[in-house]
Amino acid sequence: QLMTSLSSTEYQNDVLIVAGDISGDLSIVQATLQNFVSKFKLVFFVPGNHDLWCKKHSGGDANSSIDKMYKGMDASGERVAQYMDLLNDRATAQTPSGRLTGKRLWQHIRDSGVPVISYSHFLPRLELIPEKRFLFFPHLAKAAGSRFLGERVARLSPDVHIFGHTHFGWDMVLDGVRYIQAAVGYPRERNNVNSPLGIGASTKEPAPKEPLLIFDSTGDGRFQSELSAKW
Repeated sequence: QLMTSLSSTEYQNDVLIVAGDISGDLSIVQATLQNFVSKFKLVFFVPGNHDLWCKKHSGGDANSSIDKMYKGMDASGERVAQYMDLLNDRATAQTPSGRLTGKRLWQHIRDSGVPVISYSHFLPRLELIPEKRFLFFPHLAKAAGSRFLGERVARLSPDVHIFGHTHFGWDMVLDGVRYIQAAVGYPRERNNVNSPLGIGASTKEPAPKEPLLIFDSTGDGRFQSELSAKW
């Protein structure tokens, strides 16, 4: 309901990053991505653990998590699926220097000085989770991320990395990379005045009610200034 209430015209020139966990129900994942594609110029999506679970009655006719992932994206057309595919190491693109692939393409992007934003569902660094004393589930860190993901992000060295999974509003700089989480959360979390979801202007509310602006390409182009987190 929150996502379908977004304006159909306001975001037509904007790019949306969805860092996973739309729903465990495949039909909801498909409907939500279709809704996003109709409202945003481009949609970048990475599945979260909930999106990939194959529980009874929620996985549709998917016979595995990988099958479910592709069924979810395919229902939204190439505007979602093809841009997710470009994240792999075989990405190819036409540049002023010709068509480049893989490491050569990435080096060209870095040398050009354009802003780079990466994203994942899980956490690439342990520092991005609160101390145990702040957690309702003290063992959350055991299922929050991986060293492999952290090494991957470190090699990319983006300006900003967007992540999800833990449902905490977050904005932190570590080793030159800015990490941001602006989670929507469960309905029960959004209705809780003590919810840790709030970030930026939404710290006055239990949870964000619209997409968080990360980079504004108008004018000289700039990233969002430092954001406070409610928790």
